[in-house]
Amino acid sequence: NLLSSFIIYPVVIMFIKYAMIILYKPQS
Repeated sequence: NLLSSFIIYPVVIMFIKYAMIILYKPQS
């Protein structure tokens, strides 16, 4: 449970970063 949390946490951060890049820089 704790190990999966360590794996999921950075993936969630990356996902949010990519989502913000897509939202702030939409492709035209």
